Amino acid sequence: DDGIHVLSGRAVVEENVFSDNHADGIDVDFAKEGSRISRNRFTISSGGADRNGDAIDISFSALPVGKNRVEGCSDKGISVGEASRPIIERNTIRGCVYGIAVKDRSEAVITGNILKNNQIAVGLYRKKPHFIEGGKATLVDNTLTDNERDITVDEYSRIVTNDL
Repeated sequence: DDGIHVLSGRAVVEENVFSDNHADGIDVDFAKEGSRISRNRFTISSGGADRNGDAIDISFSALPVGKNRVEGCSDKGISVGEASRPIIERNTIRGCVYGIAVKDRSEAVITGNILKNNQIAVGLYRKKPHFIEGGKATLVDNTLTDNERDITVDEYSRIVTNDL
């Protein structure tokens, strides 16, 4: 159901177009060193097949995610979960429920992104109680424009930012 699902492998996903995927565009679990996601485009048309999917879904992985364009995702533009440690830089994310979500003991560096017209630009929270902690993020030099809410942080999460 995902456009691409990587499980315990090395993945270099660059310069692709993901359009109207049924679930996630890219789902990466336990990515090996050297993996990266860059310069891809994700679009969901108003009548698209996507109902619950993320453009990019990362779990148990540390990899760079950069220079991607996400437009109109019905869930998260970039979902960071389950103890992941990505560097998310220079992406443009528009018209999603969450632009970027960081959760469940994950730590993300989020720098130089454009987050526009999302319900929540950046959200940090605990989704799965067995992780105990929520998300942690460092935000640097991002542009947050015309979002319903720019940043949300629950009681289990922490954020460092110069973007406020």
